[in-house]
Amino acid sequence: MSVTTKKAALHPRLRWLGAALALALLALGARSVVQANHATWLREAYLDELERYAQTNSSDGPALVLLAGRLAEINRFADAADVLAKAIQTGMRDELLWRTWAACLTASGQRPAARSVLGEAQKGGASDTAAIAEALKRTEALPTGATDLEIAKALCPNGPGEVTLRYSQGSYLNSYFDGRARRDRARSGFSYRERLATANPELLEAQLLWSEALRRNGRYREAELAAKKAMTLAPDSLEAQLAYADVLLAGGAAIKAALQYRQVLAKRPDWLPGVIGLGRAATALKLHRLALENLEKASKLDPNNIEVWIALGKSYFYQGLRYDLSLAAYQKAAQLDPERTDFLTPMADAYRANYKPAESEALLRRRLTAAPRDAQTHYMLGYHLTTQQSTPARAAEAEKHLRLSLQLEPDVPVVKQALAQVLLDKNDPQQAADAGILLTEVLEAKPREISALRLMAQAYRKIGKPEKAKEVQELATMVSRTADEIRRLVEQELAHPADIAIHEKLAKLYLQTGEKEKSLQQQGMVKMLKTHPEQAARGLQALMDATMRETVDTAKVPNPKKP
Repeated sequence: MSVTTKKAALHPRLRWLGAALALALLALGARSVVQANHATWLREAYLDELERYAQTNSSDGPALVLLAGRLAEINRFADAADVLAKAIQTGMRDELLWRTWAACLTASGQRPAARSVLGEAQKGGASDTAAIAEALKRTEALPTGATDLEIAKALCPNGPGEVTLRYSQGSYLNSYFDGRARRDRARSGFSYRERLATANPELLEAQLLWSEALRRNGRYREAELAAKKAMTLAPDSLEAQLAYADVLLAGGAAIKAALQYRQVLAKRPDWLPGVIGLGRAATALKLHRLALENLEKASKLDPNNIEVWIALGKSYFYQGLRYDLSLAAYQKAAQLDPERTDFLTPMADAYRANYKPAESEALLRRRLTAAPRDAQTHYMLGYHLTTQQSTPARAAEAEKHLRLSLQLEPDVPVVKQALAQVLLDKNDPQQAADAGILLTEVLEAKPREISALRLMAQAYRKIGKPEKAKEVQELATMVSRTADEIRRLVEQELAHPADIAIHEKLAKLYLQTGEKEKSLQQQGMVKMLKTHPEQAARGLQALMDATMRETVDTAKVPNPKKP
């Protein structure tokens, strides 16, 4: 074969090799773009987005690390420690992660677990054992009796911000994301808003966007400061006033939030964000009529707003009249976002109130799969298992969930009482003694809790102390009679708010029950009626009329009581 012929034969092969190489480079480039896009998405993601992503992507180490950092920023140290454990299980060896993991465990009161983590890191789990050794030296230099937070600070002197900064650098696509954010700031991410607010401290829009970002990430104090700054920049801005109300509500100041929303709506009636906000604040305050008035209006103005339907579900439920409407509202929310789980526990309560225990249990289990550290859901499932088709196996599982709930939130009386009931049902003297310890703690917090007193009487009987059982049972009977008398007088008070004798009797009874604040309120009413009878009578009548509008025909919410 001639050289020319050989070259001719090679040309097709070279073309195929070139095409294959081009395809390989294209594939590598595509993979690089995907990875870069994800890295910059992580930089801009909000806490709720990270939590949702982590539920279905438990092998994405960098995402888990960033989530843990965001959780630690808002003092959710135990949750952050759990997430970091999963991140390290993916093979990550960065020594900063090990130190942060140990710091989060320490800050959440788990010092032995933190020591175990640091020991594992020193054995080669971490990439830089020298850095681990230096961290341990800092903790050893602390004075005797150092607090958990002081030890955590010694392990990670720069706090959780160091790990979030390291794992939120993004990629070469950062500029592309920023350009997209500039065109649509309402949909911009966390990092963009932070940089925008820092670069433009006097720009109203920048402070409003930053306040919303901080609120969404659970950093309520900082969000409040940003909202106040926005109001300082533009005192007449309703957007700034609304942002402030939103932060107050998210941070738990429902009364202040409701007053702020009213001020906003007085200037701009039927403004949807204000209507929604007032409805949610009224729901938190259990002002059911006001809540439903605003939330039903909001559901018509914006039928695809999931927050409205969740708030409606809560409001209908706590009104105690239409559990069917409560369930329907939650079902609408579930249709709008099938992957969201943070409202499944109250939704399960609505199923239970509608006599659908199987559906209720399924939702509680689904919620715990998504959020295994949800103390309230552990309690609710434990309670459910003891009341629905109870068997020895279900009772044992109920005990496990109730104990987990107490581990996560140790000082919740209703959970202690539920666990005591499970222990008493075993008909074992030692278990009854353990139940007695729990009930003693419940009664220290709530001395006149009738159901706890009755359970304590059972505990005494089962450990062979009949005289103590009789004494406690008599106390429960007396407390029950007093409670009935207070309810009777409160009903009379609603009908006859200017009757001094009723207020005097209530003041005396409240003092006997240890409710000093209520007693002082009644004494104040007596004083007003005696010194300014006409003015006081008009004011009290208006107050009672408002109370009647909220309470008339309101049924009692069925058990279980929420912790």
